[in-house]
Amino acid sequence: MLVAAWVGSTNLGDELVFRGLRRQLQELGAVVTAVSVDPAATRATHGVATVAAGDVAGLVRAARRADLVVFGGGGLVQDQTSPWNTPYHLSRVWAARAGRTPVAAIGLGAGPLDTRLATALTRITLAPLRGITTRDATSAEVLEGLGINGVTVAADLALSLPVPDVVVDDHLVVALRPWRRRRRRLPVAVARGGPAAPAWFVAGAASALDAASVATGLEVRFVALQGDRDGPLHDQVAGRMRTPVTTCRPDVDGVVDEVARGRVVVAMRYHALVAAVLGARPGVAIGYSPKVASLVADVGTGAVALDWSPDGLSRLAGAVERAAAGGDCATEAVAETRARLRRRERANRAALARALSVPA
Repeated sequence: MLVAAWVGSTNLGDELVFRGLRRQLQELGAVVTAVSVDPAATRATHGVATVAAGDVAGLVRAARRADLVVFGGGGLVQDQTSPWNTPYHLSRVWAARAGRTPVAAIGLGAGPLDTRLATALTRITLAPLRGITTRDATSAEVLEGLGINGVTVAADLALSLPVPDVVVDDHLVVALRPWRRRRRRLPVAVARGGPAAPAWFVAGAASALDAASVATGLEVRFVALQGDRDGPLHDQVAGRMRTPVTTCRPDVDGVVDEVARGRVVVAMRYHALVAAVLGARPGVAIGYSPKVASLVADVGTGAVALDWSPDGLSRLAGAVERAAAGGDCATEAVAETRARLRRRERANRAALARALSVPA
């Protein structure tokens, strides 16, 4: 069994997705090999065999030996980060076809697709597949709009992970990420560094978080889901704040617990909001990407989305104060959402079982 996704990076959200997928595959009796950008780290963290992402010949050989190639999960089908992102990831499906190995597309995030190249390649590559599952309805609509049939709306694979058992403390957990509205020329796999946050965002976030801390009495705790990129931004924002802060750069084993300990979660990172749902914590999301808005729509009353803009940040303190005031009612609302999304996520397992011809 070969998993072709974004595995082995410093992004803990993608590592949580793979952890959820790996657990399900192993429970179904599969022996997992992962395509990884850091094979040694993936072997150490997840205990699976690996093939290096840059080893094209090794990838083709691994695909040929596998009984099934799993494409996903996560946001592999989009050109928001780079016009070459989608071709890079879809090349793994073509490697499977070269080895005449069946492919299952599981837990995909799709869109935005703004370039003709990404649109055409997605249609040509995924249309022959059957039993595709997506993490949300928006992704399904993107694929169906390309004429790809038989798509089932599931949920993010990380939502299959165990519910955290932690004591909630008086912290406002904040998970920001650097972002600019400018598409990269290179795919993330080969690009160096990351986008820097604009000055207005650093100043606005510091001011808004100070106001939220004063209004709620909650101390801000920055939790980096990608330490090498989010950590420096958190330090920048913290350096502009007047209220006390703490910072944390957890590993994949501890990140969900760290987020779930917060009384309210401010999430710019997509999987910070996923972790908040797992912990039944209300969230305030900063919608830098359509995928964040789509997740907030799934969460319903347990989360609110603010624009990635100076105006959006100006409303952050009020949104946090309302979320904190929700108390047990807010927690119960997110717990109900969690149960609903975990039921929906089971469609991923069902699709895997069909692809493996084993009972779900």
